[in-house]
Amino acid sequence: MIHPKKITVYCDVDGTLVSETNVVSPLVKGKIEEFVHRGYGFTLATGRSFPAVQRFLREIPCNAPLVLCNGSYVYDPLRKRARWVSLNKELLVSLVRKLILFPHVRIYMDCSDHTLWVSNEEALTDPFVKQEHLQPRLWRNVQEVLEAGDILKLGMKLIDTPADIIKQIAEILSSYAAAYPRSMRWCYSSHNYIEVMPAGVSKWFGIQKSQQLLGMSDSKIYTIGDHFNDLEMIQNADLGVAMGNAVEEVKQKAAYTIGHVTEDAVAYFLTDVMRNESPVPYPPSSRREAVSRS
Repeated sequence: MIHPKKITVYCDVDGTLVSETNVVSPLVKGKIEEFVHRGYGFTLATGRSFPAVQRFLREIPCNAPLVLCNGSYVYDPLRKRARWVSLNKELLVSLVRKLILFPHVRIYMDCSDHTLWVSNEEALTDPFVKQEHLQPRLWRNVQEVLEAGDILKLGMKLIDTPADIIKQIAEILSSYAAAYPRSMRWCYSSHNYIEVMPAGVSKWFGIQKSQQLLGMSDSKIYTIGDHFNDLEMIQNADLGVAMGNAVEEVKQKAAYTIGHVTEDAVAYFLTDVMRNESPVPYPPSSRREAVSRS
């Protein structure tokens, strides 16, 4: 779909579109609907996999290809087309065999066939898994995962992990990234979640692929995010904005900072764009007044 306004907003999910409640507020839903109705583009740029965003696709209109798994997987919901980049399998086996030794870590692997593989039984009943109606598969040997399909992303959830263990994990990941710079990269996507992607892959990488699928080389790209996996898209977009709850590094790269995720900041930002396509930051009170008048 070609957007008449030639502006597409790529919005992070966790910490940006939704808070810890994992629910899109009625105000944010309404503003996204209005935004798309007026001819703008809106879609998601998230570390989540395709199955983990299905609920949002039923709740809000996304009229541009989705950027998923931190850019490893791009999906066009209108044309039912996908493009993806996968992790090197030999490297993945070696890395997982080291990480699985840590007792305070749950390992998740997202596959190109939309299967979510998990490393232990506790992950099968994780609240997030239940809320998104995911159906993860428990793996006993990493080899069976690799035989099932391409691995788009490896995730590690840190469960009450001691600081010295976190340091050891970071050292392992950094050593692998340094030894295999053309094969992998890693970053935090929240305070207790680490993600490993193919080298060169980021949300910005995925956004570029999304624009190619959309056929809009001249579209302006606006991005909204809050954590380390948002840095590239915030820095490279025509307009990159940080959430009020964003980590400091994201705020420093952003054009400016908007409100907190619990204050429906995405709704206020979209209102600003519709009123002025090159928005300037408003005080929180002005944003609320603008939305209430629209």
